[in-house]
Amino acid sequence: MKKYKFAVIGGGRLGSALANALKYRGQDIIAVTHRNDDIAAAAKGADVVALTITDGRIAWAAKELAQAFAQIPAQERPKYAFHVSGATTLAPLLPLKELGIGVGSLHPLQTFTPAAKEDTDIFTGIFCAVAGEGEVSLFLQEMAELLGAKTFSVPDDEQSRARYHAAACIACNYLVTLTAMAQEIFSPWMDRPEDGLAAIMPLVKNTVNNLSRTGDAIDVLTGPIARGDTDTVDRHRLALSPNMREVYEALCKETIAQMLKKGKKG
Repeated sequence: MKKYKFAVIGGGRLGSALANALKYRGQDIIAVTHRNDDIAAAAKGADVVALTITDGRIAWAAKELAQAFAQIPAQERPKYAFHVSGATTLAPLLPLKELGIGVGSLHPLQTFTPAAKEDTDIFTGIFCAVAGEGEVSLFLQEMAELLGAKTFSVPDDEQSRARYHAAACIACNYLVTLTAMAQEIFSPWMDRPEDGLAAIMPLVKNTVNNLSRTGDAIDVLTGPIARGDTDTVDRHRLALSPNMREVYEALCKETIAQMLKKGKKG
């Protein structure tokens, strides 16, 4: 990949991680903005503008930048602009596209904690969802490859983007929620709340390891539903608080549905 001048609009966890990873690999980061910065000034002279801000601010940023770029010759405008939102289509970037700037999106399937800002290998080995036409898509694929990531395509329509991002949230965010529920249940028997988390983490880690060694997630299912032990499932339900029982019952139904789908596939 040749060297580009990147302006990163949004210096949060993902934006900072992206800027550091690109810089580490020889790219030129001319600006990383934070809230209340002049984004048009920051993007001046950039070849590529990365919008790493919250979903609700993408349209605003694209409009602000387009107004500024319209005042300069076409050859001085960025070549590409992309956002990193999983749930958002390319529609908010239309003002930039109308100026002849190639627009796209690259959403990394990764979780970004505060420590991610300093991890130059945070993108290595992950998958990124790419959207964009022709040359833009090729550029984003090339950039992902530079970062050590793999790419795949998600259609640029509202439903596809929402379904894709929901899947990512289920795999990441709601794993955290379910683990927090288990930790809460464990807490009365532990000296400290953190001991409950420590107790269940080997189980969580081994489950994730098992998942990493299969091609179909439901194949590594264990426990009472996998055994057909409905009596134990009923005892679980009755022992939980009403809120947790509702979640547990929904998960039971979906687990059975996934098992049935697997049976039909076989």
